[in-house]
Amino acid sequence: MKKFTFTLLILAILPIIAFAQSTRSHKYNIGIEVNAGHSFPAYNSDSRWKGTFYPVGGLNVLVMNRMGKRFQSELGIGISGFALNNQGPYDNYVFDFVVPQIFTGIQYSQSKSHHLETFVRLNSGIQAAYKGSTLENFSEYQVLIQNKNALNFYLQPSIGLKNKFNKRINGHKNYLGYEIGSYFRMNLYSLGTATFIEENHVTTTSPSGNSLGVYFRILLPVGNKMVKLENNQEPKEPRTKTTRYL
Repeated sequence: MKKFTFTLLILAILPIIAFAQSTRSHKYNIGIEVNAGHSFPAYNSDSRWKGTFYPVGGLNVLVMNRMGKRFQSELGIGISGFALNNQGPYDNYVFDFVVPQIFTGIQYSQSKSHHLETFVRLNSGIQAAYKGSTLENFSEYQVLIQNKNALNFYLQPSIGLKNKFNKRINGHKNYLGYEIGSYFRMNLYSLGTATFIEENHVTTTSPSGNSLGVYFRILLPVGNKMVKLENNQEPKEPRTKTTRYL
């Protein structure tokens, strides 16, 4: 009889424990992000050289810190790659490069279920840039690349959702999480200028580097610190003062 009573007690407590764990989240997560998008070319219909296809992509590693139920901060490093394709009267000229960057951000999230969250985030970052000039010679034209800024600053608002996978990673007690979302990146400075020099024509373009894209993150919880997401304590009833009469 005692064993049966103990079993019933355990079965009654387990859902309470599971619910309590579901309302808590790890304070720290390590994330790996892959993003891809398209930059906005400096298109001019009257230009002999037109920006046609400007794909961008990146790979980042970051640490996320949950500060409470709604807010999270993050700090990360990574690389961004650009491939600027320009269609000219002779051929296509592609200027491609990869640069390192460091960024930080603040996020506001809203829980939709025990694991699903939607959020908005604002990142700001510093990206290295090529400072100086270089000249490339071709049979029909020359290309002069110039940039006066060694660093470029940017803002990147994004929206997305966060969830967890159903299975744990091998050798790890916690569930992997993931994020998927879209972003818009705005650079403070342009990526530089490209001047196409022909025998009778000179064309200058100055791509901004602003881009629109999507990203995907894998999140691994680290450490034992937890943050409470829900307040399950019922409000206490106000105490009333009673007067006793003799």
